[in-house]
Amino acid sequence: MKSFLRFMLLFLFLSGLICLATWPWISFFTKGFPSHWDPPFHAWKLKLVAENLIQGHLLPPYYNSNCFFPSSMTLYYEALHWPQSVVAALILLFTDNPMLMYNLISLLFWTCSGCCFYLVLRELSFTRTASVWGASVFCILPYRISYLVEFNMQLCSMLILCFFFLVRFIRHPSIMNTLGLSLSFGMQAVSELYQALIFLMISPLLFLPLMNRNLLKYLKKPRFYYSLILAGVIGLGLYTLYLRPYQILHHDEGFSREFSEIQKHTLEPFSYLTSPRQNKSSFFGISVRKDEMSVFPTYIILIGALLHGFFHRRLFKKCDPAQFKCASGQTISRLARWGRAGFGLFLILWITGLSCSNHFTHQYGDYAATILNLLIMGFFLSSILIPLAEGHMRNSNETIISAIASAAVLAFIMSLGPEISFRNTEWACQNNIFSYLYHTPFLSGMRVVSRFGIIVLIFLLISAVSGWEKIAQYMNVKKAVLILWIPMLIWAWADSLTISRKMKIVEYPLQSKTLTVLNQHPRSPVIILPFGDRSNDSYYMLQIAGIKRPLLYGWGGFYPSYQQDLHSAFKSNDLQKLIDLVQMVYPDPLILIDRQPYSPHDFSAALMEKEMAGRCFCLEEDNRFSLYAMHSTQEASARYQRITRSDFLRSYPFLTFSALPVTPAHKPCRVWITVNGSYLKELVLNTSWQTYQSVIPEEYILDVYPNNIRIESCTKENFFIKNFSLFAGKPESRNHAKYDKTSVLKVSWNGPDSITHVPALADWVTLDPFYYKNGLILAGYEITNPHPDPKKPLQITSYWRCSPTIPMIRDQHLAIHLHEENGKSQMTDEQELLSNTVPQDIRSQPYEKIFCDVRRIPIPPSLESGIYSITFEIIDTHWGHPVLGQDASGHSRRFFMISQRIMLKK
Repeated sequence: MKSFLRFMLLFLFLSGLICLATWPWISFFTKGFPSHWDPPFHAWKLKLVAENLIQGHLLPPYYNSNCFFPSSMTLYYEALHWPQSVVAALILLFTDNPMLMYNLISLLFWTCSGCCFYLVLRELSFTRTASVWGASVFCILPYRISYLVEFNMQLCSMLILCFFFLVRFIRHPSIMNTLGLSLSFGMQAVSELYQALIFLMISPLLFLPLMNRNLLKYLKKPRFYYSLILAGVIGLGLYTLYLRPYQILHHDEGFSREFSEIQKHTLEPFSYLTSPRQNKSSFFGISVRKDEMSVFPTYIILIGALLHGFFHRRLFKKCDPAQFKCASGQTISRLARWGRAGFGLFLILWITGLSCSNHFTHQYGDYAATILNLLIMGFFLSSILIPLAEGHMRNSNETIISAIASAAVLAFIMSLGPEISFRNTEWACQNNIFSYLYHTPFLSGMRVVSRFGIIVLIFLLISAVSGWEKIAQYMNVKKAVLILWIPMLIWAWADSLTISRKMKIVEYPLQSKTLTVLNQHPRSPVIILPFGDRSNDSYYMLQIAGIKRPLLYGWGGFYPSYQQDLHSAFKSNDLQKLIDLVQMVYPDPLILIDRQPYSPHDFSAALMEKEMAGRCFCLEEDNRFSLYAMHSTQEASARYQRITRSDFLRSYPFLTFSALPVTPAHKPCRVWITVNGSYLKELVLNTSWQTYQSVIPEEYILDVYPNNIRIESCTKENFFIKNFSLFAGKPESRNHAKYDKTSVLKVSWNGPDSITHVPALADWVTLDPFYYKNGLILAGYEITNPHPDPKKPLQITSYWRCSPTIPMIRDQHLAIHLHEENGKSQMTDEQELLSNTVPQDIRSQPYEKIFCDVRRIPIPPSLESGIYSITFEIIDTHWGHPVLGQDASGHSRRFFMISQRIMLKK
């Protein structure tokens, strides 16, 4: 009971300290947020998931939210925040104020991170006073205050708890410690996945002491295996329930960041030494890049870390051999420490030269990058070797701190990003270690790699507590508190005050005459124009869309492909294309225009309303908003398509529409109905308006992409469509809805822009399937003109089978090589493979499909006459290397050579 009361006092003290360091945040708890685009977005998500928890759902059905309609699994386009939403559900029982909910939860988990850090320090045998000081400083670091505006990075309490249970597990791999480690890691992953991935990446370095110190002893104990089994069961359960959707989206949507995008959120080596009190972008006159947060640890922490190094030095000081269980451990430890000191010293000098002097970079520019990466690699490897060598030491606290130091070195290197850059001299080079680890699962989707800096700060603070505690041991306890701990805490608090803490009052929900009319159409999705500005989009989500209104756009870390198309059309000022994209959505969307002024590159409200006059009609308007609905009539076309979300299509799988052909009376108009590129039904349209119906089987529906329903003329003739609708129908009719395989096989091929499956072809060259390791299968090819010339391009059609589970084909290029008889390559045409095939068509395969790639290759006049052979090669542009293939006999080949030759004559 006494320990519990002490812990609660610590919690209250840290909460008060945070409120003091972030003033006037607490005065805005019920009426606003820190001024940034993140808080309203995360307040929206907290309330969304909390509402579903109160209604009895662990998660919304199919992980959908009301944002990014009609794409599915949209809750996972950003961090999940599930534990925080559980707390939000409790708060929601008393108030539905999203500002109060968001601010309280931010403060709660921020304070919990300090309490968890206190537990880590106590587990490392620091005194209670030193641990309270360390927890307090951890809460008010400039790093933490600078992330006041971003909810995600305050959710590191479970990350610190992972450190706590990991330290306990290294000493005693019991079932309870395994349970704590597994649950804390799982809770961190469903709070903020970035930080969980960072911990996962550095965890092997933290386990090194266990591997060398106690592994053989633990392998003899059954409880060690029970612990591993328990960790596996918990990990698999949490992964399946909460994390697998991330992998599905990564697989289907290809969530990977380009190096150029990652480089926008990186640090420089001297970024950690740039104090907020100095110029915002300089370190003693050197121009230094700073990211969205401050990673300056304060001088008291830097001095404390140096003191730790001094008190635990082993370069010149002889270690007691009795500390080591293994005689060779002392020698290896000494060599590793000298190696780290040597590499570290030369690395600092080299970085200083590259940062300070353009003359230095020009003089050594040819091999500066090589030397820099070699020094980094040597410093990193020697840092890893130290805890491995000292794993036999009897003082496990020092060994564990050494392991955390090696993890901090890796985190420091990763925080520099794909390019190690120096803004002062405008010099940069590739970061080899980052490039090696970039393709680690999920890491390729991490944009803000500067967040690795939290591990560096955790190590510096732990070592600072160690260093200052040694000083405190020479003082009287009361004297140390009054002269050492309290003044240093005040110093840290003063450093935190240099970080901006702007607040913004928020009206929730927005009230206007137009929004009242919008609320009268609860089923209709809405797109709010203009969009693309994060701040405005996030406030629209919270203040207008709420948690029920379907919103075509919004803000998040990633965007589905349909929303990317919307943004591209709007950014290019192509309002006609934007309206065409919006008109594809079912149910029919509404368009809400915000008339408040925006940046000059956006459409003005007046221009948008003028452009929409012919396609839309105004439902309501006031001083700020105008609401438009699109006309239901459309011009005659050979193709009509609508897209909707998976859960909506499952609830309303019955399709009905009225159609009228634009053809003479004696000429019938045949149309196909396809769902996600899969043939469903063929209809013959009468010469007068008639209503048609069909039911969409479950096999056709996709869970990730927008489901695409197309009604398309077989003969390319135009027709009219009206009264398109989806309805629930009778359950018994739905149970008997199956695709008709017989009718599918009767469908004839009508070109690549039509039906994408080819049951049979008489005019293509068949071959034994050629299997590629990425899952593609080359099923055949066809050369339309085997006698090309410079005026008549070579046309090659290749036919491909793709499994519905194949990863994205976005990064696959097909290279077609022309070779002379001597085998020398004379010409190469490389283009994106299956560029006209949308992912929905590949994912939806109730029967096997074949997709075609039509390539028209112009013949350059410089190419000489003769007989040429042709080879195919697939290039994976993401990894930057060719994909190997395998023929029916099992032989692996990089190139596939077709049997047909072409004759080139001039």
